[in-house]
Amino acid sequence: MEIEDAYPAYTWALEIKNIQNYAFWVDSFTAEECEKICQASEKEFLFEGQVQQESLTNDDKFRRSKISWLRSNGTENNWIFERLTRIINSINRDFFNFDLDQIENLQYGIYDSSDQGFYTKHIDMMSKSARVRKLSFSLQLTNSADYEGGDLVLHYKSDPEIASRTQGTITFFPSYTLHEVTPVTKGIRRSLVGWITGPAFK
Repeated sequence: MEIEDAYPAYTWALEIKNIQNYAFWVDSFTAEECEKICQASEKEFLFEGQVQQESLTNDDKFRRSKISWLRSNGTENNWIFERLTRIINSINRDFFNFDLDQIENLQYGIYDSSDQGFYTKHIDMMSKSARVRKLSFSLQLTNSADYEGGDLVLHYKSDPEIASRTQGTITFFPSYTLHEVTPVTKGIRRSLVGWITGPAFK
């Protein structure tokens, strides 16, 4: 017997955890509901998306998009947060098994082909945040036939994974996953992204 073959006999798993690289939920919102989310988000002031990393300058090199924040303190948006809560709890239980406690933000984003909207490779975890971002998600609000480019690409292996472009689908991934949104070359891509936080990883 080779020495390396013997090693498994000397190890023992303390706990088996089912942590996937990403997961998705199809038909989380209907086309009509996606449009309703867009309308609610565009009631808020739209401004240029910023890169929240102190070491970076000239945000335009790293991100080009318009964003707004979807409020959770108004009853008119409760149905969105209630739907997301049910889906998040189910997805987390089945695929990630993270210790989660709240949705940090819901950020509405517009990537327009007029300026080839994009977001370069980045991760969502923030070193100076009071809570740890553990699970990220992106809800596809736009019909994929209405734009070109604008792929959400996950870089967790040698061959990048392109997330589903189907309207109403939510893609989930650990917040430490390197990812990007490629330039939109035609039309407009709209999405709703969020981060679910919890206590520090152990």
